[in-house]
Amino acid sequence: MYLHLAGQSGCTIPPDEGHLIERDFESAFPEKTALARPVASIIGINSKRNAEEIEQTVHAALQSIGLDGFGYGRYSRLGDTIQIVDFFGHFVMPPWAKRYIEQRYYEVDPRVHFAFRHELPFVWDLSSLNNLGCIDRLAKRSAQFLTEAEHAGVRSGIAFGIANPSTVEHAFISFYSAKPTKEWIVDSVVGQTYAVGLKIHELLTHHVQQNLRTDIQIDLSDVQRQTLKLVIDGVSRREIAYRLDTSQQNIDYHILQLRKKFGVRNHVQLAYVVGRLMLA
Repeated sequence: MYLHLAGQSGCTIPPDEGHLIERDFESAFPEKTALARPVASIIGINSKRNAEEIEQTVHAALQSIGLDGFGYGRYSRLGDTIQIVDFFGHFVMPPWAKRYIEQRYYEVDPRVHFAFRHELPFVWDLSSLNNLGCIDRLAKRSAQFLTEAEHAGVRSGIAFGIANPSTVEHAFISFYSAKPTKEWIVDSVVGQTYAVGLKIHELLTHHVQQNLRTDIQIDLSDVQRQTLKLVIDGVSRREIAYRLDTSQQNIDYHILQLRKKFGVRNHVQLAYVVGRLMLA
């Protein structure tokens, strides 16, 4: 099956089972569907191709399906709190991608919360997202998110999440179109989009792994290595300073240097990179 977002207005994040309409997924599976040539091309591509060739192939696949673009991110969740680990917005209109991150709309985006509970692809449009609602204290931001998505031409599409069994993170990919409703999204569209999404996840995961293998060569001091170990263990900066018998200001400095060395923006991303290195 695949899922349609539906339901009555309300304020429930994450959405519950009452907001799902199950559809027969047999005809939507890629192996059950005759793939358009551009879609078959992206399925067959591998990570050894150059970036320009991959980009052209992805664009052709999206256009053949009727999609305008997609966003891909990795998120972690503690309770109802969503934190972004990484975001790939190359195929999203730059103003919207920047706004989405700056305003932290992933915190109120029902699709992201939904993806933490279901890995099946689900079909959405702005009307169905509005029906899902949000918790009361986030209602204003949720309304703002929907209004700006409408203006940006992000109006309908297909999304799904992919869990990482070794971490608390989820990959989330959302394909979008400027078409105002989801009525155009038939079984074959779902199946081909799902196939393209899985391939994009594979390519971007390979890209992350390559970057991490490069990062292993970074020279770290003993204090930085000890700090990294404690960061991945979730220890606070104050506690790190206490355990290493130094000042919190000194730990702040080392963490800032580590963030620069690993090219990450915050604690969450730093912990993510360290965790992947420890598993390598």
